[in-house]
Amino acid sequence: MADDAGRDRILEAAEQIFVSLTGHTDFDRDLSLEILPVVLMCLSSDEQDGYVRQLQAFAETNRERLTTPYARYGPGALPRMRAAAT
Repeated sequence: MADDAGRDRILEAAEQIFVSLTGHTDFDRDLSLEILPVVLMCLSSDEQDGYVRQLQAFAETNRERLTTPYARYGPGALPRMRAAAT
């Protein structure tokens, strides 16, 4: 499993990506800290080393697919947008 510095880098990158995709900074850090060890258990040590780059590349490649549903259904979405989308 990643050392503390590795976990911190992954968590920081994931949070930065979330903010860049959603514009929201009011995420639940405790939830992130709870989920991160589960994610890391799914990755080998070698995979963990490149995980930040993979996560960033995935977010950039899929930016529209990730931002559209969040804007439509996430916190702050207008109720009429939710209704129109269903």
